[in-house]
Amino acid sequence: MRIIGGQAKGTCLSAFKGKQIRPTLDRVKESLFNQIQPYLEGAHFLDWFAGTGNIGLEAWSRGASKAILIEHNPQALQTISDNLKKCKAGERIEVIRSDAFQALARLEKQQVQFDMVYIDPPFELNLHNTCLESLVESPILKETTLTIVEHHHKTTLRKNYGKMALRRERRLGDTWLSFFSARPLFT
Repeated sequence: MRIIGGQAKGTCLSAFKGKQIRPTLDRVKESLFNQIQPYLEGAHFLDWFAGTGNIGLEAWSRGASKAILIEHNPQALQTISDNLKKCKAGERIEVIRSDAFQALARLEKQQVQFDMVYIDPPFELNLHNTCLESLVESPILKETTLTIVEHHHKTTLRKNYGKMALRRERRLGDTWLSFFSARPLFT
């Protein structure tokens, strides 16, 4: 696992073994960032269920002005800390050590908004729909926020969650990337 683009390109990231963490494969990450790169420069990026920090660090490396990583697993948090040091990531990355939904409530109270939200909960917890439903009326989303969900190909997502509509899907092996937004963003 490594950073594949931007200022930290080539940096090898730490991972750990365990059923709770399933790092995003490089080919999935490369497909993701090929699609969102035009919208990433200066973006505020939320990596919800950050795991190793792989996706949030990639967003930071490629030009996001702020990346917030939410994680509560102590082993994952240590891995994120190690990876932040390896990448020499500075103040543009914030780690929130909290349950995902408590962190969301905290961000809402702080009136933080994001240009992109990446959702990748452990597949076995089946939280994908719950996460999307919790975002429907959340003030962390702007009219133009792009919400990306990484999920197993057998996970069923709806085409609409309130104003958020499915705009694009990509299948890479058993993994799907589903892109939602209130307004069409892709050309």
